Amino acid sequence: MAHIIADFQKDYSGTAANKVRDIVEQVYKETMSARVAHSEEMMSLVGRKVVDDMRSPMSLTMSLLGMFAEDAVIRQRLVQAIGRRRVPQKDAA
Repeated sequence: MAHIIADFQKDYSGTAANKVRDIVEQVYKETMSARVAHSEEMMSLVGRKVVDDMRSPMSLTMSLLGMFAEDAVIRQRLVQAIGRRRVPQKDAA
């Protein structure tokens, strides 16, 4: 998770680092909470063993890979809270 936060932080000034971290963590907490809640609804369909397997640390970690939708939510919240990201400086040659 630290590398994900750092990737978003590099787009903003150092003074916004804590705010960036808070937003990234909040989006991932919301996402994981929704997945766990949804798995509760699936209990009657697939049984407790399958749901427990889906909630294992390894399964939840794997479910975070490639979360493009969450990246879009994070970027939107960052723009609303902090503003647009910095434009990378081109090296003067």
